[in-house]
Amino acid sequence: MNRALWAVLLLCALTYSFDMLWGDGDGIIARLDINPLTVALVSFTLWLLLRGIQSNHNSLSNISLAAFSVLAMLFVLEKLMPYIATYQEGVHNFIQPIDGVFPYTSLDSVYFKNYVPNSRFYFEMRPVDGGKKLLHQINSQGMRGPEVPQKAAGEQRILLVGDSYIQALQVDYDSSLGPTLDRMLPDSFSVVQHGFPSWSPLLEWNWTLRKGLAFDPELVVLFLYTNDFFSGDAVGDSGYLPYTQFAQDGSPEGFDFSNLDLATAPKKRNPWTLMIQGFRRLRLVRMISFFFRQQQAKSTLREDQLDPYLKMPTQDWDEVYEAENTTKDFLTIAMWDFMDMMRDSSLWRPQLRQRVNLTLQHVKRFHNAMRERNIPLVVSLIPYPWQFAHENTVRKQEIAGWSEYVFPSGGLQEVVAAFCDKEDIPYLDLYKTTAQAKQRAPDKLIYCPSDPHWTAEGHRMAAEALLEFLQEESFFD
Repeated sequence: MNRALWAVLLLCALTYSFDMLWGDGDGIIARLDINPLTVALVSFTLWLLLRGIQSNHNSLSNISLAAFSVLAMLFVLEKLMPYIATYQEGVHNFIQPIDGVFPYTSLDSVYFKNYVPNSRFYFEMRPVDGGKKLLHQINSQGMRGPEVPQKAAGEQRILLVGDSYIQALQVDYDSSLGPTLDRMLPDSFSVVQHGFPSWSPLLEWNWTLRKGLAFDPELVVLFLYTNDFFSGDAVGDSGYLPYTQFAQDGSPEGFDFSNLDLATAPKKRNPWTLMIQGFRRLRLVRMISFFFRQQQAKSTLREDQLDPYLKMPTQDWDEVYEAENTTKDFLTIAMWDFMDMMRDSSLWRPQLRQRVNLTLQHVKRFHNAMRERNIPLVVSLIPYPWQFAHENTVRKQEIAGWSEYVFPSGGLQEVVAAFCDKEDIPYLDLYKTTAQAKQRAPDKLIYCPSDPHWTAEGHRMAAEALLEFLQEESFFD
């Protein structure tokens, strides 16, 4: 075999070994799908370059050497990206499994998506958010934190259910809402909490019926968030509904993904598709893609346009929404959906009103299911950080180029509060609580600068608000 080919194979082996032993285990080689086509093309390309470098033709040798140097530089940049990148990666990019098992399930026929029981992982925050590397322990019950013990005689339990705000990746477990509230309560009370990223009322209702009720709570608190009402596939109740199976009594009983392309994709994908998908997962590729999406968001959502957008008549806004929200990637969809929900509800587009009504109907059925079991349900809507001054400013600037624009109390908050009042569901107004907290201490950050979730101060504020609310509702009586 040609010496150059041996050199290529040796280089591949050394690169892969370096990546596994001293890298993060998720670098350029590991992130590419290892299939025969990928291996063949990478090996052949490197072999051609090395043969070109050895060529007697100076021009060919110089071109090959330049190409090889560029590839080597890109590889080094790929490995350095976690330390130099300032773009917003997805939460999965900051999760580091400890035992080699990614701690999240997907396409889960029981919960749609949830934790893997007994898994452990680190969550590493961006330097601007403190740069902490937090250890997360998932117990055998598939929940963050220690095992939930059997309920003691005379003990009364409060169950908190929500999405990533209740998951609370950004703080130590003891600083999250549940344990903080637990320390404030009388000794005869205890708190159990469970949250998972992008869960919405349909999935939270499903988990409560299947798992949460086993903890025998006297009260359930459901936390809503704006992404519960987003458009798009597999996000929010409108995205989860097509895969949900319902029992005869109307309650969710599982999820069917047989008609979802992703469910059977591994059997249909050819090596070309796998290689392209692996290429798209490279940090450099994702950074460039994010940069172009970011520039589009900044050009179509200028800060001087925000007030006119919020007050624009329904038909005009519908035209703008459809014309500008064209890329259909999650970042763009989230930005325009957020703007959509911040408008007065009298100006809402029919599509948004339909999505909100769908989710609120799930909340109503959730409430009815708890009422049949004599368990009160409290509902709260967590406000978006951009509704308060000096909160989440880094993310606001990076994504949309906005500085200190503060969104008003949106139509979504009005609609949820009115719905709870109509259905006689106790409603905790966290927008009012957060606004008061910011008025008392403007410099205290309730949300992280770039991560849109609560800081430890935010969890403490929410725990105090919930405690005061329960006292006012005479729950402890």
